[in-house]
Amino acid sequence: MSVFLAILLASAGDLPQNLQDSEAPEPKTQGFVRVRGGVWASRGFDFEAVRSTGAQVSTSGEMLGSAALDFGVSIRERALIFVSAEAGSGSGLDARVAGLYLGIRERIKPPYPPAMPHEITAYAGALWGQIEARDDAFGKFDDTWGFGGGLEFTWFLSRHWALSVIGEYRLMRFKYQEDVVSGETELGGSGAWAGASLELRF
Repeated sequence: MSVFLAILLASAGDLPQNLQDSEAPEPKTQGFVRVRGGVWASRGFDFEAVRSTGAQVSTSGEMLGSAALDFGVSIRERALIFVSAEAGSGSGLDARVAGLYLGIRERIKPPYPPAMPHEITAYAGALWGQIEARDDAFGKFDDTWGFGGGLEFTWFLSRHWALSVIGEYRLMRFKYQEDVVSGETELGGSGAWAGASLELRF
C-alpha cells in the first residue's frame, strides 16, 4: 500500500495535460478492471471456543491480508456496477469473498488541486464468503452472506489508469459448525477493509 501512495503523491501534481485541461465528457459507458490490496480487520477474527470433545480451539489476531480482482462498468457517466473476487489470509485462517456492488461516482472538474482526489465513489453491495482454518483439527465454519459498503478516493495517472485509496465497512458472520460447550459460536462480524487499488478503464 505504501508503494501505491508514494506513486499517487508523486503523480498528483504532474497529470497529463489532456486530463488537467480537457472538459471533454467521459464516455456514457466505460468498463474497468482493477487489482486491490489491503487488510480486512475485525475483532471477531479473535475466536476461542471449547468443543464438546474437550478440545480448545482459538485464533490469535484480528487482521487478514487481502488481495482482490474487480470487474465492472460505469453507466451514464456516474452509476456503476462491479463484481469482486477476493482472497484473504492471516491468523491461521484463509478466506474467500465474492461481492456484487452498486455505486455512484462524482468527478471533480479540472484543474485538480494538488493532492486532492480527482474522483470520489460511494458504493454498497452483497457479499458471499467462506472461511476456514488451516489446521484441519480446528473444525469448519458455514459459508455466509453479508454486506459491504465503502468510499473510494481516486487519482488519475492518465486517461486510462488510476490509483485509489479505499475504505469499506463489512458485516459478515461465519457460524462455527462444531458443538461448543463454552466460548464463541461465530467468527467475524462488523469489520473494516482498507487498502489501495490500481485500475484500468477502457
